[in-house]
Amino acid sequence: ARELLTGVAHILGVTGGTQAEDALIGGLGPNQAMEVRRASAKGLCGIRRRNNTRAVDALIVALGGDQSQKVRKEVAGTLNWIQEPRTVPALIEALGDRIGQAGDVR
Repeated sequence: ARELLTGVAHILGVTGGTQAEDALIGGLGPNQAMEVRRASAKGLCGIRRRNNTRAVDALIVALGGDQSQKVRKEVAGTLNWIQEPRTVPALIEALGDRIGQAGDVR
């Protein structure tokens, strides 16, 4: 089922269009299942060529607020792929959170 969901999200991201992007952005919502949120984040990789501010904003929110580490990891990968400069502070903050969770290594 995960492969099917990921495939559908990928197709939506590649084909683009407002309805597809709306569906993927909606899939990031906190009321969605973790696998839906992960697949939606991955599907949004297709916005790289379309400069979609709404989608980037939704990804940044998900990176900072999703309860699932797996979802945050997928979102971080998507933001890295998009390569929009304004995502850098959110990615740095997420990296800092991850380092902080690892604990003191002294």
